Amino acid sequence: MSEFLKPEIIFPKENKETPPGVLRIGVDLDANVDEIDTWVCRLVKRGLGVDIKKKLEDEGSTNFWLHQWEEIRNIPHGPDFVKEIFKRTFVYECARPIPNAIETLNKWKEQEHQIWFITARTKDALYQVTLEWLEKNNLGWAKNRLLMPQSLEKDRVRFKNSEAQRLDLHFFIEDHAETVKAVTPSSLIRNLVLEYSWNVTEDIGSQSAYVENWQEIDRIVQEASRWHYFLHSTKP
Repeated sequence: MSEFLKPEIIFPKENKETPPGVLRIGVDLDANVDEIDTWVCRLVKRGLGVDIKKKLEDEGSTNFWLHQWEEIRNIPHGPDFVKEIFKRTFVYECARPIPNAIETLNKWKEQEHQIWFITARTKDALYQVTLEWLEKNNLGWAKNRLLMPQSLEKDRVRFKNSEAQRLDLHFFIEDHAETVKAVTPSSLIRNLVLEYSWNVTEDIGSQSAYVENWQEIDRIVQEASRWHYFLHSTKP
């Protein structure tokens, strides 16, 4: 049994009418379902001469908010260049799926878990490209489960937390420490944080746990689903 899936604490505040065994799961897209790092690293190295991958490997940086890096801030217009990269649609169009993410999400759908994709990508800039990526990568059903802020004017942490609270999630899969510390819906079992060199030493709070890959995420969800059924089923 996973160390945090104890039968006496697994669903202490369950308050939604969800069928036994069915879980409510929120999933962030970037760095969780798709990988945009390759293009971002390539463009920053080409445009600013900063080798992000080497810096992460050599120094173990715990911050992927590149516009905040001192090395980039010291370059004229460096932060603006980085911010502009994340507005380029081809970065998202060409993003590769994270290994086993697509297969696992489709498996959960077949098991009738309730899944929402909660992303800080904005509707005004990236809605259509996101829909097309989902369709192209065998997640067409997710187009109706996609939650995005209208623009970046709304704080991304507040947006994700408000959606997680509204849906009263059991799990939220996210890579950003500040976000997972803020996401605390009443039925939360755990926030699951995919481990990267840039976030592994971050404080993710007591209600979050690092995971290595999607196989581990699936094992945790399957175990939680069995306990949910056991605790909430009225069948003998």
